[in-house]
Amino acid sequence: MSIAVSTVVYPSRIHSMLIGAMALIAAVVAFVVAFGHLGDLSLSIRGLISSLLFFLASFGFYHGMASRKTIQLDISGIGQIRLLTLEGNRSCSSKKRPHVTGMGDLVRLMDNSTIWTCLLLLRLQSEDGRMTVVPIFPDSVDRESFRALSVACRWISVRNETQCPEIF
Repeated sequence: MSIAVSTVVYPSRIHSMLIGAMALIAAVVAFVVAFGHLGDLSLSIRGLISSLLFFLASFGFYHGMASRKTIQLDISGIGQIRLLTLEGNRSCSSKKRPHVTGMGDLVRLMDNSTIWTCLLLLRLQSEDGRMTVVPIFPDSVDRESFRALSVACRWISVRNETQCPEIF
């Protein structure tokens, strides 16, 4: 059995809803602080805290929505991972096929990646040391691809642990 997987990971609607919910909660706390329902603070302190919270909520929402990208993730049979960011939402069905013409970055799966049955948070490090976090929710890929990615990432992480054991 080979662990080779090639899939296109689309931006997740679940992830977008979580980002929106966190921004909404921060904005609600900003309004609660601004109108004096939380604590006994002076007007200037309340204004400062509420404006800071509102700024953080809007910045977090904007940054979370702007960082949504479609990526091509290729895992070879020996465990090499290639990551390519696709422009727009094009995949194999598009006429230009950007992931076929582009090579992408060769990355390695870090030990502190999260591999759960309902979420993959892959921390990938490129050859130049740049870190990329790829959140993969079940609605980002189809069911078979999610399972195949999960199995391949588990295999790579176990293989990395046996090849490079930590010395205490």
